[in-house]
Amino acid sequence: MSVGSLGTVIAVRRYPIEGSSGVVTVTVGKPRKTRGYPDYCCPFRIATPRGTETHRACGLDAIHALLLALVIIGVHLSTLPESKTGRLAWVGGADGDLGLPPLAFVRQRRKTATAPRSQGRRP
Repeated sequence: MSVGSLGTVIAVRRYPIEGSSGVVTVTVGKPRKTRGYPDYCCPFRIATPRGTETHRACGLDAIHALLLALVIIGVHLSTLPESKTGRLAWVGGADGDLGLPPLAFVRQRRKTATAPRSQGRRP
């Protein structure tokens, strides 16, 4: 998969920039199996008034790749100047809420996934 190629687009979200006519647009492509590897990658693009970047997140399966992509998108957006000054927010959320899972979510899942399981029960 070429990093620049999103393939089939499965989601788009636009974040208006308060006090400006600008917008930050996030576009997510359909996760795809990685050629020659057992994992999946989910491409995504973040377009800001300053430019566009395309990335991908890879996981054990398509859902894992998608979840990691959403977390990484949130990290990228939180580093934007518009986000740091509180001018970027999701219409459906409170101030500063970008409507994406936080990095702590992945850290918690990793702890749960690697914790010993008792009596064959899953957490």
